[in-house]
Amino acid sequence: MKKHLLSAGIACAGLPLVVLAATPADAAIRWSSRSSEQTAEATFQIVGALDGAPGNVHRGSVYASSPGSVSGYSEDWTCPEGELPPYWGDEPIPVEGGGGIGTPGEPVPPEPMPETNCVFEGGHDFWSDAADVTISRKLASATVRGTVEVSSWSDGAEEPTTSTAVVDLTFTGEGATSTTTEYSRGKGYVYKYETTERAATVSGESAGIALDGVTDSSATLRTTKSYERYVSK
Repeated sequence: MKKHLLSAGIACAGLPLVVLAATPADAAIRWSSRSSEQTAEATFQIVGALDGAPGNVHRGSVYASSPGSVSGYSEDWTCPEGELPPYWGDEPIPVEGGGGIGTPGEPVPPEPMPETNCVFEGGHDFWSDAADVTISRKLASATVRGTVEVSSWSDGAEEPTTSTAVVDLTFTGEGATSTTTEYSRGKGYVYKYETTERAATVSGESAGIALDGVTDSSATLRTTKSYERYVSK
């Protein structure tokens, strides 16, 4: 089984704007950078049978970034009634330049799987950099549409199988937005990082899984903005 790094959401990303000012040797060096990103993400868990999928517990997440990046995963488990599968990561994490266990560059050993009566049946990773991701400025809504590449595996399989699937999701913001700000300032330096979030509901299809009416789910729409300025004399 693979470890999934996502992060279940959908987004809008802007390239950083960097401004450099060339000055005489005795003048100040000025540098500034601005960037912004909008994302949408969702996680879900479905208990019960799904058409075309093994097992009786199905969970996953989806993450999108405007204007066109989307990724996600889903996994299938068979569990005794009243039990749910564990959450854990089992893929070694590469270590570059040391800092891990053993010699530099040696991967960190996988985490042992927690004890469970559930049986892992298989799962799917999916991704695309050519989707259509649209998020409203005030985080009132978002849509994610496109065809994604899918890598599927089952427990004990040596190689995954590949296919394509459709992602067609609609996010609807709920309640008010909340904003948090990180700010630091020193001699010649200013840094500001602002995050605005809004809870949301999600409906539609995530790589073959219908999310309409799924009650065990959560979704978030998010905007992040950063600004840095440096002046050196």
